[in-house]
Amino acid sequence: MLVLFNGLLSGSELAVVSSRRARLQRLADAGDAGAKATIALNEHPDRFLSTAQIGITLVGILSGAFGGATLSGPLANLLDGVPLIGTWADSIAVLLVVLTITYLSLVFGELVPKRIALLYPGRVAVMVARPLPALSRISRPVVTVLTNSSNAIMRLLRIGSGGSEAVTEEEIEHLIAEGTRLGVFERAEQELVGGVFDLSDRKVDDLMTPRHRVISIDRNAPVAEQRRQMSESPHSAFPFIDVQEDHPVGVLFVKTLWSHETEHGPVSDLSPFIQPALYIRETASAFAALEHFRTAGTGFAIVLNEFGLMDGILTLHDLFEAIAGEFPEPSDIQAMILREDGSWLVDGDLPVHELREKLKLSAFPGEESGEFTTLGGFIMAELQRIPRPADRVVIGQTSFEVVDMDGTRVDKVLVTTAVRS
Repeated sequence: MLVLFNGLLSGSELAVVSSRRARLQRLADAGDAGAKATIALNEHPDRFLSTAQIGITLVGILSGAFGGATLSGPLANLLDGVPLIGTWADSIAVLLVVLTITYLSLVFGELVPKRIALLYPGRVAVMVARPLPALSRISRPVVTVLTNSSNAIMRLLRIGSGGSEAVTEEEIEHLIAEGTRLGVFERAEQELVGGVFDLSDRKVDDLMTPRHRVISIDRNAPVAEQRRQMSESPHSAFPFIDVQEDHPVGVLFVKTLWSHETEHGPVSDLSPFIQPALYIRETASAFAALEHFRTAGTGFAIVLNEFGLMDGILTLHDLFEAIAGEFPEPSDIQAMILREDGSWLVDGDLPVHELREKLKLSAFPGEESGEFTTLGGFIMAELQRIPRPADRVVIGQTSFEVVDMDGTRVDKVLVTTAVRS
């Protein structure tokens, strides 16, 4: 009974400290008294741990003393008549009793209860949390002495009582990966959560469509030219700019124009249909952009650089793709092409984090500082000049060779992931 009581205390101690606060809080909100008691114990771990340790220590002492006093004498009498060992019967009896009690204490008083507590921490904690405060009240004088003593030593060692460490993204991702492996989560759910965490570390200039890929309309161009540009594009919204001043003036949504012309016929001037645009700084975070979209009630924004000039456009579709992955369209240019020799022909505008994830590369030098966001920007940062065709940058076992330039922009890069000497 003493050994089993020891097991109850050791298992309870581990179960309470191992139980998950979120699950307990859900049970407590549903009215579970045991869950409420467990939360209360976790809020004062010093008092609870002192109570458990008092019980475990007392049980250990009592079981040893009781076993030695009651079992060693009769066992010695049995061994006294055995030839050759009768002379040492008392010592052998004490040794056998100690070994037996130690074995029972380890197996039934520690290992098995703790294994059960680790397998079902929430259930065990809820079951034992209500009796433990009563035990704490009974042993309060001793608990007070031990608690004050441990607190004094903690202060002497300059160790604070700030509680447990905050849960990190890596730990959550590990838990979700483990849950996916066990079938608790779907693979798609794991990928979406990973995409949300990845989005939190990205800036607008990493997600936007850069200006040289945006079909922008000159507000001063003839209406026929404006219509031709829009009709040749599959997009539904177009930024209008003043080419002479290089300044964005707004955005035109094709649906608005189409609805008006369906009722009133073709118009000769598109200016009345140019709406004020949502402007976002290129250095804003992805989550800040999402909040701007929510506040403005739109899914289209013009991205401005530090000089107030258009640097690109950002849409809700871009943010969703950053979370769920790319949704290629027939008109999209393939950003990465695998060649027969195992190398990759990569678009210079490809974000470096996408290339890194695709090829399982380590972080690029200078990536964390935000010095660049695209592969072309990385090569420029390494060369410290405008690249030329055949320029080559080698990082570790990966080679980046400029294949083609579009003016001053890196257009195509040949990436080889195993450099041969």
